[in-house]
Amino acid sequence: MNIAHLNTEKGWRGGENQVYMLHKGLVELGINSVVFCRKDAPLEDKLKEEKLPCVSLKFKSQFDLSSANKIAKECKKYKIDVLHLHSSHALMLGHMVKWFIPNIKLVLTRRVGIPLKNNVITNYKYRSTALDKIVCISKGVSDVLEQSKLVDIEIIHSRIDIHKFENSKAISKEKIGIPNDSFVLGIVGAFTWGKGYDTLIEIMCGLKDKYSNIHLVSLGDGKLFDKIKVEITKRGLQKNFHLLGHKNNVGDYLKMFDVFILPAKSEGLGTSILDAQSVSLPVIASNVGGIPEIVKHNSNGLLIESGDYKGFTDAIIELYSDEKLRNRLSEQGVKDVVKFHYKEMAREYDELYKRL
Repeated sequence: MNIAHLNTEKGWRGGENQVYMLHKGLVELGINSVVFCRKDAPLEDKLKEEKLPCVSLKFKSQFDLSSANKIAKECKKYKIDVLHLHSSHALMLGHMVKWFIPNIKLVLTRRVGIPLKNNVITNYKYRSTALDKIVCISKGVSDVLEQSKLVDIEIIHSRIDIHKFENSKAISKEKIGIPNDSFVLGIVGAFTWGKGYDTLIEIMCGLKDKYSNIHLVSLGDGKLFDKIKVEITKRGLQKNFHLLGHKNNVGDYLKMFDVFILPAKSEGLGTSILDAQSVSLPVIASNVGGIPEIVKHNSNGLLIESGDYKGFTDAIIELYSDEKLRNRLSEQGVKDVVKFHYKEMAREYDELYKRL
């Protein structure tokens, strides 16, 4: 069986990392897998660096028939049986590819827990019988699609490489301008409304006077970066709220953190939490989307209702004050993350492809 993955995105976020992890896992299983990605995008660079099969193409838009024709030609060249679509834009192109190759199977992975729009184009993309299977990365995402009356949805969790950061070494706190005896909260995530950066600002405002030893370090970038930076300065938080931007050596920073925090408003699953658990970090996260499928309250982390900055503040103070609790949560997290290794995701998708 020959599998192709279609990803048209220009940047690198969690979805692109999951395409990479799945593709890598399938290749390691001996399955013929290739990725069709945007030319000069970070995903192309990553796949070429890892010497994984990929074809880079120029995409104009999700409605561009010439782009679909290019993809169809590559599918014929590689004798593709299943075209796996990794975004809504890729889904539209996939439908058009099927106009050229009627017997090709289409699989969509849905990663966001956002309700579908009720319009002609969306209904065609998601309800057409040409789409053979919809996969959601969590029950949280699946529940949202079921509200739109979509059925026969399969759940395959996103996964990580649980060994990725084994050789990482903690960055010195002083290297980024933080006293070595400080207590560091860490977040890794794009600067979007869904990650809850507004909640983080309120949390740090509540902590800065009585708990000046607590610092927050953020890794990531995005369209809200400058706006958040201005708000941090406006609220007088710049001494304790550190925006470091995108970092390639994420593991070195994770191992410097004392607690991982994700006050998300919306989250398909939360693989950054899995990364944190893989390096023995206790976690505080929102009780939204797919996060409760990873974080079990008071077992491997603490769950707080989204937007409840007082609840988050209390949880931070509790972990700051209780080393035994931090150790218990982190020890359980390391045990639980084992089942989220990417090779298991590859096996589950392989079984799904064979059933189509």
